[in-house]
Amino acid sequence: CIMLTGDRKITANSIGKQTGINTVFAELSPEEKLSYVRKYSKDNFLTYIGDGINDTPSLAQAHVGISMGKIGTAASHAVSDIVLLQDNLENLPWLINHSKRTLNIVKQNVIFSLIVITLTSFSSVFGYIPLWSAVILHEGGTVLVSLNGLRLLSSQKNKIR
Repeated sequence: CIMLTGDRKITANSIGKQTGINTVFAELSPEEKLSYVRKYSKDNFLTYIGDGINDTPSLAQAHVGISMGKIGTAASHAVSDIVLLQDNLENLPWLINHSKRTLNIVKQNVIFSLIVITLTSFSSVFGYIPLWSAVILHEGGTVLVSLNGLRLLSSQKNKIR
């Protein structure tokens, strides 16, 4: 974890110590931040968190750009992949876990949908089941996919503060 900031060194080092960030680069211009982002993103997957207009180029260059919703600027929001509406960095671990759960559920839904469509299509084309049964099975699969997606809401209720 590295801190790139335009703030003064004394302030940046103090915040770095409080948050456990050992590598702190302070008093940087937007161009200097961008050069660090380019340097570190060549060999590593880079996530950049910023809030202001000065962070916009770095947010756009990073693999994943995260901006602050309340204190961030419209420009930083426009180039970010994620906008934290509550400006709470403590939500990042939850956000990462939730995105992994979402991806898993999307994969499950796509695979299940393809299986249902394939089975019902071939079964009805070759006359194993009537067309109306294939339509009902397909729509039943759609309901199951929707219910599977709703599982994400249960984890969201527990986290949002």
